[in-house]
Amino acid sequence: MTDFEPLRIFGVTLEERRKKRDELVEQLKQEHEERLQALKEERKLRKQSILKLDKDIQQCNEQLIEHAKTRNKEKEASIKEREIYLQQRKTKQEEKNRERKQREAKERELKAERYKLRLEEQQKRREEEIRRLEEEREARAKMREQRIKSDEDRLD
Repeated sequence: MTDFEPLRIFGVTLEERRKKRDELVEQLKQEHEERLQALKEERKLRKQSILKLDKDIQQCNEQLIEHAKTRNKEKEASIKEREIYLQQRKTKQEEKNRERKQREAKERELKAERYKLRLEEQQKRREEEIRRLEEEREARAKMREQRIKSDEDRLD
């Protein structure tokens, strides 16, 4: 071996081995950088996807809130309509009851008036019957007196 000739182990010089090692290290570094870059890109895409999903969820929540508000307003309107309907129904029923009571009161008044008129009519008929009977009695009494007088005159 000479001083100038490089040492060869298994047919490869140390310098060639270092060069090969440096190339492999450089290649591994480059692959590592590429994988790292790919992972960063994947992480970035995932983060964007998550942000988009968060945004979509937020929009859905807002839509749900708006829908719930609308539904509540509709329910409140329905409740108010029902209250108005029930109030109108109650008012109509009260008016019917008032009219019925007025009608019944008028009917009672008319009934009482008819009863009073009937009593007055009965009283008039009784008085008339009494007057007629009085007149008949008086007429009989006169006829009796006249008969008695005529009998006395005949006897005299």
